[in-house]
Amino acid sequence: MNRLVLALLALAAMALAEGDSLDANAIHCVQCSTQIQTDCDEVPDNYASKCLTLKSGALNGTSAVACRKIIQKVGDETTVIRECAYTAGDVDGQRKTGNSGIVLYYYQCTPESSDKPCNGVSGISFLTASFVAVVARFFM
Repeated sequence: MNRLVLALLALAAMALAEGDSLDANAIHCVQCSTQIQTDCDEVPDNYASKCLTLKSGALNGTSAVACRKIIQKVGDETTVIRECAYTAGDVDGQRKTGNSGIVLYYYQCTPESSDKPCNGVSGISFLTASFVAVVARFFM
């Protein structure tokens, strides 16, 4: 009986170790929003963490492929959102608009190494993002 319990524990430990090794190559991105973490735009690297594989939805089982920064403007309020990106594509400065004066600017980058986020202040051109925000303010 003890051997059976030990064998089951060994199998469970191997399964957990294998699951962890699959996530060992997961990229790290800054994950925060200035709406929730007010210092997200000032010290974004404080919010760097491993991107988890999606567990539900249309992209269930998908690992992050890049990091993303979104500048969202709703009326006079601007929010910066930094997150993991699960779809690839060239979205550097891509503008999307919605109803009631909602404007979003998307920036996406691929980390040079899996443990160094690229969507912090140093990863995405702060000057470019600031320029877009200033221009958006004048034209909105």
